[in-house]
Amino acid sequence: MLDIKGAVAVITGGGGGIGESIAKYWVKGGGKVVLHDIVPAGLERVAEDIRKMGGEAATLVGNVTKEEDNAALAKLAIERFTQVQQRCRISRSTCWRKCRSGEFPRPIKLFGGRIGWYRHEIDQWLEQRRGL
Repeated sequence: MLDIKGAVAVITGGGGGIGESIAKYWVKGGGKVVLHDIVPAGLERVAEDIRKMGGEAATLVGNVTKEEDNAALAKLAIERFTQVQQRCRISRSTCWRKCRSGEFPRPIKLFGGRIGWYRHEIDQWLEQRRGL
């Protein structure tokens, strides 16, 4: 099984079928999910099931063929499950100072001018920091 504890997955088609199965698998492994689907009723049902399992789920109705819906999806995921600063226990200004100096992993560009980090790079940074 993948080490997904605390990781966030964005799942399109999350209101049923394969998307629902993937979401529940992810949550059973300790992850969090952002569910996206064109059918509102399915989304709410799956999100409620996940909450009953003790998991965290955010939902957004939208169409993956529309760029503005995808941008809204990325924004929701970032706003709802921001973790880098909390996980690393550093302030926003310290994070950016360390990025500029090369002491912290470089961010990646996402939708709508947003940025993020690869989890494995943050994990490596934390491990190196513990070794100091």
